[in-house]
Amino acid sequence: MRERLIASGEAEEADLVAADLVDGFYIGNAARGLIPAVLR
Repeated sequence: MRERLIASGEAEEADLVAADLVDGFYIGNAARGLIPAVLR
């Protein structure tokens, strides 16, 4: 999944800090796909 998302331009590798995630993000794997997530 990671390779496909990066190859298609839907994702990119980056160093993140907590502030980068405040508007929400996705957690995913090949079995479940992408799942929206938020910090609480």
